[in-house]
Amino acid sequence: MPYDYPQIQELHLLLAVVSMAMIAVRGLGLLLGARWPLDSRLRTINGGVDILLTVTGLSLWGLLNISPVHHGWLMAKLVLLPIYALLGALAFNPNRALELRVACYLGALLCMGLIVGVSQTRDPWLGLL
Repeated sequence: MPYDYPQIQELHLLLAVVSMAMIAVRGLGLLLGARWPLDSRLRTINGGVDILLTVTGLSLWGLLNISPVHHGWLMAKLVLLPIYALLGALAFNPNRALELRVACYLGALLCMGLIVGVSQTRDPWLGLL
């Protein structure tokens, strides 16, 4: 394992926690009818965190020299990641109906949970089959 892997893994984990916390807290605010979760500055910060999260994830992938073709858990994360990002973006889009934003928020939380579960278990199906 490369010498800088543990540091990048720690950063990746920290960014994942920040991203999930931001989505969860902003979504709760949205459900409670607050306007601050729709602030474009928060969306930009959340997007920046997600980009850094993706870069660190790809760095870990490269350092381990693994392929999503041969590691189903990695493929599952790579499929879920853009779905999570899209649902999160739709959830906080003020031009969308509240019902759609709430559904997208709940979908983003589900994707987030699946990504964390796959990361922890290395099981792409999480025992669903």
